Parts: sequence; structure tokens; C-alpha cells
Amino acid sequence: MKYAHLSARLFNTPLLLLPEYGNVLHAALADRLGVEPIVTQDVVDSYRRPTRSMVVDKREGIAVLPIVGGMVHRSAGISESESGTGTTGYTALHNELTRMVRADNSVRGILLDLDTPGGEAAGMHELGAVVAELGKEKPIWAIANATAASAGYWLMSSASRLYAAPGSRVGSIGVYVAHVDVSKQMEKRGVVTTFVFAGAKKVQGNPFEALPDTVRTEMQASVNSLWNEFADHVAERRGLTREAVQGFEAGVFGPQQARDLGLVDGVATLGQAMSDFAAHLNRPIYSGLSIGDAMSADRLNHSDAELASARAEARVEGAKEARTAVTAEVTKALTTEFGAALATLFPESPRASIFVEALNDGASVALATKMAAKIEDPKPVAAAPAPQHKTATQESIDRMLAANTPAVGPDDSSGDKPALDPKAARVAELTAMAKSHNRARGYIA
Repeated sequence: MKYAHLSARLFNTPLLLLPEYGNVLHAALADRLGVEPIVTQDVVDSYRRPTRSMVVDKREGIAVLPIVGGMVHRSAGISESESGTGTTGYTALHNELTRMVRADNSVRGILLDLDTPGGEAAGMHELGAVVAELGKEKPIWAIANATAASAGYWLMSSASRLYAAPGSRVGSIGVYVAHVDVSKQMEKRGVVTTFVFAGAKKVQGNPFEALPDTVRTEMQASVNSLWNEFADHVAERRGLTREAVQGFEAGVFGPQQARDLGLVDGVATLGQAMSDFAAHLNRPIYSGLSIGDAMSADRLNHSDAELASARAEARVEGAKEARTAVTAEVTKALTTEFGAALATLFPESPRASIFVEALNDGASVALATKMAAKIEDPKPVAAAPAPQHKTATQESIDRMLAANTPAVGPDDSSGDKPALDPKAARVAELTAMAKSHNRARGYIA
């Protein structure tokens, strides 16, 4: 790899890194960059870590993913001799975590095993968000197994439960930019560097001149912005505030102090963390317990931040259910009063009766209306025609009919029984038959 490119990733750019590790990187590159090393080779060697491989506990389905050495956005092409201790790339971590969560059914949970002083700022925000999102599909825990600092803690805090191993270091929630000024060294060597450029800011911060105050101010603004972003992420994940996190002043803490500050959930060895993780994965479902019992039992396997988040979600859900219940009661009362009013106004209407019964049975107004519409109301009885006044012609016809209609009544020559006119007798017979027919069918009494 070209060392000029590597130095561009270390200087004049924000880093999430322990400052002493920055000195190690500087020393590892000193002879190649033509500058004096800040620390000795012994110090550089003390930061070297043996290579760790990912281990999957087949019995419990827990994958232990080692994250060792400096952290960079893309690690391809960076050798251990260049980095001083070896590196872990954000892109490679992203790909491996995604594979284990979504494509490896033998993995039930992932434990991040961190021993890192931090690294590049570029790409860490995205990686932290990915870890938090993947943790919703399979549990992801983390342990500071020696060091989880700066970018290492940003990544660690994205997991759902955090441990610090005895003797470990946790924190360094801060940002810095390093500027190297080699102008005096170049002057001693008789080397003069001249820039020909366009754009006032094109070569600002270059190592061949002292850092101007205006450039320092711009760098400070960039550092402050990234610090706020870092603190907000930690605050959200750990149930803290930005002010509390920044109040740590980028300090590095031992395991017990880190726990007291809320940066980790417990102090444990790697083996103890594995045992806790296995118990969490194999925990029973407390469906038969009351809510209080279930929360007490589950508290053993969840952080205070997780429990606080769960309580907040429960309060929101409870408020929604309460509003729904009140709305249902109001609707029920209104529909009951509506039905009672219809029954009073239209007591003889079968449609009104069906509508009221449907409402009382719990049907909605729309459904009750549809049911009632299928019932036919009785057709109204036709009113008797209004009496009409006879005209003079009609009265003349009536007189003619009366004069020519045979009389029906007693006949003095008939003896005991009156004689009937044949036509009148036939009319009486037909009338009797009609009445009998109507009576048989219930038309008349």
C-alpha cells in the first residue's frame, strides 16, 4: 500500500481513536514518511495482538466474532507492519454480520469480542446502525475483552447487552484530528515545498507549514459535530443523555467504573458472558405469568436500558388501547340511544324493530341498516273513495232503474211464505255464495 495514502487516513481527518494508539501508528510509519517516531519500537510492539479467528459454539449456536486491532473503513491492502497491530475493516464486519444473521441458521446469537483502541470515523456511523438493526433479528451482545475504546466503543454500544472483562478499558468517547508540521525538519534538510493551487482551501492543513488559526477553527467545528453524533448514539443505546456522555470528557474507565456509569451492563470474563448468553437464548417463555412476574424474571437477561425502552413502549401501547376502549363505549352508548329513539318513533315498523335488535346484538350502524333494508314494510291500506255528488243524469238513471226493478217482498196471495222475484232470488243466492267463499279464506268473520 502507498504510505502517502495511509497517512492521509491518519492526519488532518477526524479519528475515533485512543491518542496513544495514534502515536503507535505514527511511529510505525515514521521512517516511511520521513519523520521522527513519537514512541519507541517497544511501545509499538506492546500493542500487537495475536490473530483471533471466529468461533461458533455449535451446542448453543453462539458465534464469537473477534474485533482486534485498529479499525478502518476498508482494510484491504493494509498490512500489520503498516498498521502496527493489524486491522479490522468496517466493510468486512458488515458483510460477515449480515451473513451470520440472515444466512447462517446454525447461529442463534453473536458475541462481539472486542480488543480495539478504535480507528477511522468514516464508515462507523453506518456500521453502528447496521449492528443495531441486525440485532432485532438475532441477539448481538458484546464484551470489552481488554479494550473497547472510541470507535470500538461506538460499535460495542450498538449491541443489546455489554460486558467488560476484568482489567479491561472502556470509553474514550471523543474525537480528535492530528496535524503534522514538518516544515522545520524540511528546512533543516534544505527542502522547500511550494504549492501552486486554485481554491483558497485546497492545500490548507498541509504538513509543510504551521496550522493557521482559521484552519484550526474549521477542524474544531468538524470535531465537535462528530462528537455530538457519537454522544447521541451512545446516549440512545445506553439510556443516557448527550450531556451525561460528553460529561465523561472522553475518559477511559475500568470495568466496574464503566458499569457504574452505565457504559456496560456487567463485569464478566468471556466464558461468563458466553454462559449468560446461552441462558438468555434458552430462557423459557413466561407466557403464563403475570406481567410483573414476567418482567422480574426477564430482568436477569436484559439491561436497564432495554427494560426502560420496553416500559416506554408499553405505556404508549396502553394509551392506545385505552383510547380504543373509550371510543367503543361511546359508540355503543350512542347506537343504543339511537335504536331506542327509532323504536319509540316507529313502534309498528318491522324495519325499525330489526334495526334496533341488530344494534343490541352488537352490529354496527351500517350493518344494522343493511339488515333492516331487506325487510318489507306492510303496504298501506287504500283509503275509501270520497263520496261523490251525483249529477242530474245519474239521478234520472236511478229513478228509471227503481221504476223497472221488480219488487221483492210479501205477497198477499202467497200464503205463509212471501213470494220472491226470480232475479232477486238469484242475486241473494250469489251473494250468499260469495260470503261463504270469503269466510272460508278468512277474508271476513
